[in-house]
Amino acid sequence: MNIQRWHLRIDFTSPFLGTSPGRGTPAHHYLVKKAMEENPNLTIEDMEQDEKTIPEILEDSTTVFRRDPNGRAKCVNYQVKGMFKECGEQFNGEQGLKQMRSRIDNTLFVFPRDIPIHYESEIEILERPLRAMTQQGPRVSLARSEMIRPPAWIECDIQTIDFPKIQWNYDLLRMLLDYSDIRGFGQWRNSGYYGCKQSTISRID
Repeated sequence: MNIQRWHLRIDFTSPFLGTSPGRGTPAHHYLVKKAMEENPNLTIEDMEQDEKTIPEILEDSTTVFRRDPNGRAKCVNYQVKGMFKECGEQFNGEQGLKQMRSRIDNTLFVFPRDIPIHYESEIEILERPLRAMTQQGPRVSLARSEMIRPPAWIECDIQTIDFPKIQWNYDLLRMLLDYSDIRGFGQWRNSGYYGCKQSTISRID
């Protein structure tokens, strides 16, 4: 079994947004109150026990960065792994590779679990409207996210394991990262602006 270790650094070239649902924020309390007004039979306990009852609560509430014990923003390893899996789906069939999401899930691992975000500026709040067509007609809601401006970066280690159906090498990782740099990282990455980055990866001997 061939195991390789790599060092990954991601430098953000544009502001990027937190992805974890915020709880206890003013926006969250407002949305809970609004949802209960629209659904009188609901209670706070109902929503805490079954968040799927009102999916808009998760969609509309503030998304935040996770924090370390010192209150500094951090990423979690599954966010980086999810980045690889999302990009891998776009390359199914390339170089004879299939089921890339599953292959990455089983053969690529990210360390450590908690990944510090290195940044200099204060964390800000970005508000933006979300427009959607629902069964009740057009709907506009307000989305809020914590935001970190560059310069900012993260560093972590990647461990890959080769199997007959997938052979990891620099070119394959670089292909995924090149697409990921364009695709973006974090909340609202499909905007084409937020979460843009430059990634460098090198083999650890």
